[in-house]
Amino acid sequence: MDHHDTTPEPVPDTTPESAALPEQAPPLFLDAPVAALLLTLDGRITAMNSLAHGLLGLPVEPPQRRAFSALLAARSRAAFRSALDRAVLDIGRQSLEARMPVRAGPDLDLEVRLDLAAVRPHGEPVQVQVVVTDLTPFKQAHQTLLDSQETYAGQLQSSGARSRALNEELEQVVGAVLQELYLPASRVMAATGQLRQALGPAADDVQAQLLPIEQASQQQLAIIQSVERYMQARRLRPRLRPVALGGLIEEIRATLKPLLADRNVQVTQDALPVVLGDRQALTLILEEYLSNALKFTRSRNPARLHVLLRETDTEYLIGVEDNGVGFSMRHRARLFRLFQRLHAASDYEGSALGLATVQRVAAAYGARVWGEGRVDQGATFWLAWPREPRIRK
Repeated sequence: MDHHDTTPEPVPDTTPESAALPEQAPPLFLDAPVAALLLTLDGRITAMNSLAHGLLGLPVEPPQRRAFSALLAARSRAAFRSALDRAVLDIGRQSLEARMPVRAGPDLDLEVRLDLAAVRPHGEPVQVQVVVTDLTPFKQAHQTLLDSQETYAGQLQSSGARSRALNEELEQVVGAVLQELYLPASRVMAATGQLRQALGPAADDVQAQLLPIEQASQQQLAIIQSVERYMQARRLRPRLRPVALGGLIEEIRATLKPLLADRNVQVTQDALPVVLGDRQALTLILEEYLSNALKFTRSRNPARLHVLLRETDTEYLIGVEDNGVGFSMRHRARLFRLFQRLHAASDYEGSALGLATVQRVAAAYGARVWGEGRVDQGATFWLAWPREPRIRK
C-alpha cells in the first residue's frame, strides 16, 4: 500500500496578472508613512496599507482585485487610466489630481494626488504602486484664502471709493473756503492802500497804523494762493513726455522777471539734458526753487544763482545754488514740512507751503528732494529726477 499523498499539487495561475502578484506585501510597503496601494498592471487592487484603509474608508479586508478606478469619480477615471498606461510603459513616475467620492455627498469628496510608479524587480513591470495624498485640507485652505482675498479686495475697493469721495469733498470745501477768504482779504488790502494814499504823507501816525493791516492782508492773500497751489498739486494728472530742461529754465526765468526788477542778479546754468518727465510738475518744482533763491538773496549784491547738473546711472541731479542767507543744517528736516519756517516771516514773506508742495509733487514720480546750506553762505536745493520715472498713485 502506497502511503504517499497522491493529492495533486495545485497548478499555479500563470496569467500575466497573477504571475506579477507577490505572496504578501513587503513590510516596507505596509509600514510606509503614506497611504499606498499595490495594483496589477491593469489597475486592480492587490494590497493596501493601513493608512490607505483609513483614508479611503474601505473595510480592512477589501475585495481583492477590485478595480482602483471604481474608487474614483467618473471624470477622473480617464486621466487615471492614461497615467497607469504610461507608468507601465516606463515613462517615469506619473502624477495626477483626482476626486474620490468616498464620503457622503459630492461636496465632501476627497481631492487627492495620485503618484504612480511601476515596480520592476527584474526589469519588467510586475505591479504598480500608487501613493494617495489627501489634498482636501489644502484645497479647502486655498479656497478659504481665495474667498478671504476676494472679500478683502471688495473691502479695499469700497474703502478706496469712500476715500476718493471724501478727498473730493475735502477739495470742494477747501476751494470754497479759499474763495470766501480771498474776497474780503483783497478788499481789506485794497481799502487800506487807497486810504493811505488819500491821507497822504501828512498823517504819518495814521499811516503807521494802516501799513501793518495792509501787510497782514498781503500775507493772508499769499497763504490763500499757496494753499490753492498745493491743492492744484494734489490734482495733477501725471503725463510723461520728453522735457528740455534748458528751455524750461528759460521759461521760468521769464515768469520770474518781475522779481529781478531793480536788482543785480546773475543767473547761470550748466548744460541741461532732455529728460522724461511731466512738464507741469518740473515747472512747479524748479520755479519754487528759483523763486526761493531770489527771495533769500535779496540782501546780496550781486545775487548769484546757478542751476547745477549731476548725473548717475539712475537719476539726474538738478540743483539750484545761491549765495543767499543760507540755513543751519540742524533744521533741514523742517524744510519740506507744511507751514514750517527757518526764517522770520517779518524778514521774508511767504506761506511756508512751497517746499511742501514740491515734495508732494516729486514723490508722485519717484523723485527725491532735499536742501543743503550754511548760515550766511548760501544754499543748494536738489531734485533727483529718475531717468525712468514711475508714477505713483
